[in-house]
Amino acid sequence: MRTLFNSLKNNFKSYFTPGHDGRRRLITFLCVLLFLLFFSSKIFLFFKGDSEPDITSFNKEVAEYYAQRKNVKEKNNFSEVHVNEESSEPSELVNSAQTDVSLLFQFDPNTATETDFQKLGLKPNVVKSILNYRAKGGKFFSTADFKKIYTLDENDFNRLKDYIVIPNHSFGEKKKFDSQKPINPIYLDINSADSIQWIQLKGIGSFLASKIIKYRNALGGFYSVSQISEVYGMKPETFDSIKSFLNLSPNYTIKKININTADFDQLNAHPYINQKQAKIIISYRLQHGAYSSIDELKKTDSFTSAEIEKLKTYISFND
Repeated sequence: MRTLFNSLKNNFKSYFTPGHDGRRRLITFLCVLLFLLFFSSKIFLFFKGDSEPDITSFNKEVAEYYAQRKNVKEKNNFSEVHVNEESSEPSELVNSAQTDVSLLFQFDPNTATETDFQKLGLKPNVVKSILNYRAKGGKFFSTADFKKIYTLDENDFNRLKDYIVIPNHSFGEKKKFDSQKPINPIYLDINSADSIQWIQLKGIGSFLASKIIKYRNALGGFYSVSQISEVYGMKPETFDSIKSFLNLSPNYTIKKININTADFDQLNAHPYINQKQAKIIISYRLQHGAYSSIDELKKTDSFTSAEIEKLKTYISFND
């Protein structure tokens, strides 16, 4: 073995022995070595090939998996659960303190309990309004009637309207509701009725009910049923259809305005006194002293006889 190693060593040494041939062989060897080092990676890639792995089948399987999950979700009974899908993160749906999750099921607003309304996702003030409405004799004769609850917003109504079911037996022996006939289940005292009572009248919604109450407060109370026709938004045909169901309590005390002490803002706030008239009232009072009767107000020439007639109920001349 040692003899073979010595023989190879001597041959290698003699092959590269200094001299013309030895130097040429050494240079040739070094060139081959450099060539192999420089092009080794390219040679490897040439034999390996540069094609990418085929993942078409993998992508197809992934797509089939998600399609199966979607089909299973649609087949499950999720019709009773309403979930806000704006959030794509499951953790947000579970952990959020204000997760919009509510049950959706058929209900009769005439008989549903407070718990039922809470499960439907209605706010406490809406539930309270519905229960108060029913406690005062109010009835829901149609899906549209449910929208008259003034605290119920448009989104909640649209979310629940398809689940409202009002069977005929909700009204005992009453005949089937005719949408063409006015709904006037009770008589109202126009000076004490609240919004819930007003919206029981045909043609009166939450908007108009709030306008009636606002106008009543600005006046200081109604002294005549005909004043309801003056409310902004009240159509003549609507007033004609409800006026026979309106009462005026004789015990109600009109809130009056003292024309001798009221300032400009107080006078101008009254629906029957405009800005110009308020200025004239004060100017005349400063020049001539306190008013003692309605006749002195006529002397200002700022009111017509009809306006004086409407205003006199609301005017006082003493503290």
